[in-house]
Amino acid sequence: MKPILYDELTSWYLLLDPTDEHAPECDCFHDAFERAVEGSAGGEARTLLELGSGAGNNVFHLKQHYRCTMSDVSAPMLALSRDLNPECEAVLGDMRELRLERTFDCVLVHDAVTYMTSVEQLRAAVHTAFVHTRPGGAAIFTPDDLADDFVERCSLVENDDGAGRSLRCLEWEWDPLPG
Repeated sequence: MKPILYDELTSWYLLLDPTDEHAPECDCFHDAFERAVEGSAGGEARTLLELGSGAGNNVFHLKQHYRCTMSDVSAPMLALSRDLNPECEAVLGDMRELRLERTFDCVLVHDAVTYMTSVEQLRAAVHTAFVHTRPGGAAIFTPDDLADDFVERCSLVENDDGAGRSLRCLEWEWDPLPG
């Protein structure tokens, strides 16, 4: 079952998760990729694949450093990514099965990895990252939460787009598969 936020409510997504809020962590990703790739004598990092790119918020910041390819399983989210990053390649596909038949200097698997709810699904996503990372390249996985430290929470989200649209909602995070 696909969350409605990634389908019929996609036009509201950037009010829930504004692009500018991704800048600090993207700086960290860039620094880590540079240290890993250049530090391993892997040469210069020039290309990046993001598996599960969602709205394209990370690529928006990382495209200043890399030639980026975005992939996502949701066509509406990928369309949002294309609107935000028209100069980047966008590929519809599931991070557990995607095969582009080429490798990248850097592979980023951001919070979409959180949707991997079994060892088999996680293994498939890791394998996809592996087959797309060139020798001497680097992959970063950054789930929002881990089972070891997950805490159920509810928070108020308030945002305005400056063009007359506003979002006020409760964001509730829970473990759909306890244990």
